[in-house]
Amino acid sequence: MFVKGKLALVLALCMCEAVFAKKSIAPREILLHTKVDLQRSDGQVNLRETRHLGTEVIPENYIVRVQRYGTPTIFQDLKKLAAGGFVRYVPHDSYLIALFGGQINTVLSIPGVEGVYDVPSESKIGPRRPESNHTHGRPESAWNPSSHANPARGGGPRFVTELPPNHGNHGHGNRRTETRVTIDCLVAITEITAPGFETVLPEWIIALQHETVGGANTQVDWPSWEKLVVDTDASSEEAVMAWLSNRPLVFWMEKRPMFDFKNGYATKAIQSTDGLSNSIWEKGLTGENEIIGCADTGLDHDGCHFNDAGQSVAVCEGLGFVPGCTNMNHRKVVSYRYFAGRSDAKDVRWGHGTHVAGSIAGNAGWPQPGQVNYNGAAPDAKIAFDDISPDGAYLWPTNDLNTQLLPHSYAIGARLHSNSWGSDTSEYTSTSKEIDQFIYEHDDFLVLVAAGNDGENGLGTVGSPATAKNILAVGAGQNTKESYGSDSADMGMDNLVDFSSRGPTSDGRFKPDVVCPGDSIFSAWSDGEENSVDQCYIGGMSGTSMATPLCAGSAALVRQYFKEGFYANGDKDLSQAFEPSAALVKAMMIHSGQKMWYRTVNGDWRWPDALPIIELGYGRVDLSKVLWFGAESDFQLRVLDRERINPGPEQVREFEFVVADSSPELKVTLVWTDPPGMPDATISLIHNLDLTITHPSGATWTGNGFVDDRNNNEQVTIVNPLSGRYTVKVAAFELPQGAQDFTLVVTGALSSAEEPPAPTNPPTTAPETTAAPTTAAPTSSSTTAAPTTSSSTAEAPTTSSSTTEAPTTTSSAADPTTSSPATTEAAAPTSSTPTPTSTAAEETTAEATTSEPEAPTTSAELPTTSAAETTSAPTSTAGEEPGTTTAEETTAAPETPTTTPAQTPECSESWTEIEDSPFSGSQTPFSVSLPPGTTRVEFTSDAANTRPGFLAMYGPDSEPVESSCATTGTLREVFGAISDGAGDYGNDEYCRWVIAPEGTTAVTLVFESFDLENWYDFLYVYKCKTEACLQSDRVSLGDFTGSELPDMIQSDAEYPYMLLEFESDYSITRAGFRAVYAASAFSECASDGALLSAAAGFIRESAGTYSNSQQCTWNIEVGSSGLRLTFLDFDTESNKDFVSVKTSQSLCEDNAPTTTAVDPRETTAGDPPETTSAQDPPEPTTPAPPAPSTTPAPVDDECTDFAAISGSPFSGRSRPQIVTATSIRVDFASDWSEVRPGFLAMYRPVGAQAPSFTCGQTGRLTGGWGEISDGPANYENDQECEWIIGSSGGSGVTLNFETFALETGWDNLYIDTCDDEACSSPQPVDGSPFTGSAVPSFRFFETDFLRIKLVTDESIVDAGFKLSYTAGPITDCEPNAVLSAEAGFIRERAGDYYNGMQCSWEIRGPSGLQTQLTFLEFWTERGWDLVDIEACASGARRSSAGVSRDEAARAREDKVRQDRLQHPKPTTSGKQGQSPSKPKKLQVRPAVSSAGADKVVDAEKEQRAARVRKNALQMSAGLR
Repeated sequence: MFVKGKLALVLALCMCEAVFAKKSIAPREILLHTKVDLQRSDGQVNLRETRHLGTEVIPENYIVRVQRYGTPTIFQDLKKLAAGGFVRYVPHDSYLIALFGGQINTVLSIPGVEGVYDVPSESKIGPRRPESNHTHGRPESAWNPSSHANPARGGGPRFVTELPPNHGNHGHGNRRTETRVTIDCLVAITEITAPGFETVLPEWIIALQHETVGGANTQVDWPSWEKLVVDTDASSEEAVMAWLSNRPLVFWMEKRPMFDFKNGYATKAIQSTDGLSNSIWEKGLTGENEIIGCADTGLDHDGCHFNDAGQSVAVCEGLGFVPGCTNMNHRKVVSYRYFAGRSDAKDVRWGHGTHVAGSIAGNAGWPQPGQVNYNGAAPDAKIAFDDISPDGAYLWPTNDLNTQLLPHSYAIGARLHSNSWGSDTSEYTSTSKEIDQFIYEHDDFLVLVAAGNDGENGLGTVGSPATAKNILAVGAGQNTKESYGSDSADMGMDNLVDFSSRGPTSDGRFKPDVVCPGDSIFSAWSDGEENSVDQCYIGGMSGTSMATPLCAGSAALVRQYFKEGFYANGDKDLSQAFEPSAALVKAMMIHSGQKMWYRTVNGDWRWPDALPIIELGYGRVDLSKVLWFGAESDFQLRVLDRERINPGPEQVREFEFVVADSSPELKVTLVWTDPPGMPDATISLIHNLDLTITHPSGATWTGNGFVDDRNNNEQVTIVNPLSGRYTVKVAAFELPQGAQDFTLVVTGALSSAEEPPAPTNPPTTAPETTAAPTTAAPTSSSTTAAPTTSSSTAEAPTTSSSTTEAPTTTSSAADPTTSSPATTEAAAPTSSTPTPTSTAAEETTAEATTSEPEAPTTSAELPTTSAAETTSAPTSTAGEEPGTTTAEETTAAPETPTTTPAQTPECSESWTEIEDSPFSGSQTPFSVSLPPGTTRVEFTSDAANTRPGFLAMYGPDSEPVESSCATTGTLREVFGAISDGAGDYGNDEYCRWVIAPEGTTAVTLVFESFDLENWYDFLYVYKCKTEACLQSDRVSLGDFTGSELPDMIQSDAEYPYMLLEFESDYSITRAGFRAVYAASAFSECASDGALLSAAAGFIRESAGTYSNSQQCTWNIEVGSSGLRLTFLDFDTESNKDFVSVKTSQSLCEDNAPTTTAVDPRETTAGDPPETTSAQDPPEPTTPAPPAPSTTPAPVDDECTDFAAISGSPFSGRSRPQIVTATSIRVDFASDWSEVRPGFLAMYRPVGAQAPSFTCGQTGRLTGGWGEISDGPANYENDQECEWIIGSSGGSGVTLNFETFALETGWDNLYIDTCDDEACSSPQPVDGSPFTGSAVPSFRFFETDFLRIKLVTDESIVDAGFKLSYTAGPITDCEPNAVLSAEAGFIRERAGDYYNGMQCSWEIRGPSGLQTQLTFLEFWTERGWDLVDIEACASGARRSSAGVSRDEAARAREDKVRQDRLQHPKPTTSGKQGQSPSKPKKLQVRPAVSSAGADKVVDAEKEQRAARVRKNALQMSAGLR
């Protein structure tokens, strides 16, 4: 739906001084380059230099002025000092930062900082936006469908025959009166500082509701950390803004603009050059498996385009993600969400939302003549719908799009979101910022927004949020000639509709980005009834609202193209599939743009000389111009996705492409997802990249035709290009917030030697480069880049045809037919017209050298910020004689060998070099299927210049078995992958994996992606002596957090196994991590040819940058099932340093020196390792009980000598090992902040025969432990047996089933909790009754009594069941508890423990027996809240009333805390105090009655029981 202010803190020293100038002295008086400031003070705004040197309780906002570029770390330096880490870049050379006054001098001491300044109150208020009364040129109109009906359609879709009332001014006749205004206010708050702000906010509300400010009717909402929304009377607008502008935390406010509304043959216009065919649908690209989000007036989902007779639509209400609100089985609508009081979960008659949704993915549910013409652009896609209107006219798209609107669609799988609404301001508003922020934090999610219908009012009419940077803003063109019938003389899809809003935005950017048909669009039509039968109406409308959903559906086809592997060879190939980034989808849509006729402000029709232009952006979408389908296409396609460039004035990435013919045109598109800007800043672009293209003739082309410092999309089109090698450069002109990912799309008559690569890659925030295959000539290797993330190489295609069977381009590709528009001018590269290259490109040094192979290649470097990203490349010198190798390099596992001189393995000299080998440059080669025999990898570097090198992995020729948080445990595969799971991980996650393949002597782990909430969510990695990986037999390999990709990690022969523990806290999630592993050590450079016989492993030339004149050879033994070689990282000096890969059918003979390796595990003194891990503790009956003591002691005697068990004290989420001793002492202490659920432990005796009860021994069971079964043989028919376990006063009971087999459905085992021994009011436990052969999982129940009842029928019997139980009292925190019960449980309390708790339990086993302590649940604040466990170390006991915690325990705890202080809890920049609550609308909470408190406790008990059940599932295998 479509209807029409700046915190611009860009600093300069004077009007005549450029913003790029460097000054070493901070000025006292500074200009703010913003329209607001110019309006208010004729360009002069005094910004006083701050003199605050004290400290404040609440931070304030300041402007930090820095030198041009500052230092590479200046953004991170400021973020460390900022309150809550709040720092925002303001172009150019300035940062907005929240600081306590005492930190200002520290900020001034940072190199590159020129000054710190207060933020003037007047600069915080956006420009006034009076409500406009014009009708936006040509508003969205409804066409009278009866005039377009074709009688020949017969029984086709019914057309409505009347117009909706006032539809010509849809959304304007029903606008709210100007009696209330909404003010969007931005505050410098993050999750870390939110708790403090929450204490201040009630005072703000009281002040805002004061009669002198906003009055009693003023309402305040806090929808997200950084945003306040104030709704007040229009008469109070200025007073409210004035009050807010004087708050130190406020940095911007604006009056919210009013939002309003902004297929026939249209799909053909998007899929073909002539508008006569659906050529993309014909390839099978129809949006299948895609979900598209849409926010609009409502959806009439009972119409034929959406209905599903067999499935209901999941309807829900709520902001943000609403769990459970999905039905993925519905053929069209997977979720329908509305907002109580703001929308109504239905559409009105002739509703805007139904029409829009039909254009996205409508698909008539039954075939009718001509119905295909009115399906949506992605007819097989599904829709996640958000209803944002109560009446079809007024719109409320939530108070914060980033936290309230978009998360739900994303969480249920949508990766596109269509919005046919907007405002009439061309400013970069807070709404624009919110969309940019969500896309920036979810790099695979693209939002599309209608540009507006104000084009007849001239330029600059595009409306927010279509002014956002990372979205695809959509203008409207005419439909196909066919759609207009007899009225088509001057009509057609090559014409821009006059009403389509034009750019530029207020800061000078191109918007709209693209144009889709938006005139006379026929689509699904609502009848306004919720339960219609056989409803299949079609109606016509016009507007950018109609163009946007058509573009959204088309974007779904682009996503499907990559997700189904079409990019690799032009046909569907799921083995080549990968997940594209939002930038890639946007780049493909932009790249497809074609020129159009448009009307100038003078009324003249004009054909553009070049694109982009401000009227129509990059032109009309035509997917046939960008989606490549092999020989059927007259161009070749190359894409590079999630490439990365580091900050710095001389950082340049270079890519080379060879053009074989002058037709078709050569087109290159660069797109990057920019960090969110500052609302109404003079320049909203934060990161500035520059695109240039050069030809050997010396000609140069610049992105968008000029040195562009406004747009995050740049494009170069060369009509009739000269053949030869073109160098594409991407230069980092300004990256104030760190490294930037980008996407490149290239089409043209590219060399036939280049075949498009197709890696698979899940979305990630830490991408790396990949590439396509290179040519076979060693002297002219070339690579073509493919979209990838850092994980792409590990998930590269696994079929053997991925490389060798890629179709070569036929002669038609070398001599394609010309398809350039007849009106486009030929541009010889040698002409004098090219724009000069940008300064950044001119400054490129040898760090971005240009290679000269015969076919297109890439020679830019990968970032080398960490060792994990630095690897080198192999050689192309096939005939070299191997040199010598060390023993360490001849075995996959680095044991400790004797030093016998190494010898070269004897290998066949009959080698066959694989296709495209040797490899060189910075593009990662395809993964390669290796045939049985031997594969040789060689690396050779020359005498000059080095690079990071390469890292390669070899393993089974199949996708690695992936384990996620849903599949934790012990991993036995020699080759696999570990990740947190699909999508962002959850809060309060704990996942544990032990990598322990049989016979392994080392494990190597390589991370492909990594993004965790910094300092709050962690991945802990250990190497272990045993599979149990107890705390006593493991060594830490690192605690990892943040987004920096960890280096390669390896265990060793002494500690061969590897443990990974992933833990997230209660709030904020990220993309997570993925790593691949192999059960062997990695092998570095071996000049004489290392022989690698492990089933999987890694090779690299060195740990860092390789050396000059280096030669390395690896010989990999490949068994009959074959292997796959995958390059995870690749960056060698282009055309100088080579990696070659060769194969031989014969095996090498291992002449490696004889080694005498000693396995340290076989020489370790002491007891054998425990058989269970801390994560998977068994039921106490599992270990063999020790012999009873021959000298039993009195039960009331106390141990005289306690000793800490190995690994104590414990914290975090890894459960301590099982402890067995005559007496056990457990101490728990929590610190001053942060709490967790705590722990639950069970104790019971071992060393005596457990009491056993069968069907002949029913009734009330005495004792705290025992066994229950139906009997020694099969149970009997018509049998009923009942047992009661427990005692009054609060008990815990565990059940551990050893066997279970009952006649399914007929014989049942009932388990109930009871309040009394008679079980007068039984309550079934989850899953009861139990039947069949599935063994029930380990269970813990907090109940007085538990009843177990077996009931069998009159026929058929089975083996029955057997279980062990433990029952006893639950003892909560006490300062000195002495426990003498036979069995029982200890915990700190029901629910989360408190801060400052001190608890101690001494468990004394029965006389003559030992006690076993097993932790069922464990979660404390890692490193701060500690559980110290001591076992009795003496055989004697002494009598005493009790003893305090000894000094040894205190010393251990002090040491742990002292270690933790090396990474202290953050104060101003970290979480402090109690867990902060999420932003919410403030409300008065009613007092809780004691009954309510009991319910809270019961809920906490149930939560604890659920956690125990979850833990029990993980350890059930060991218990059976």
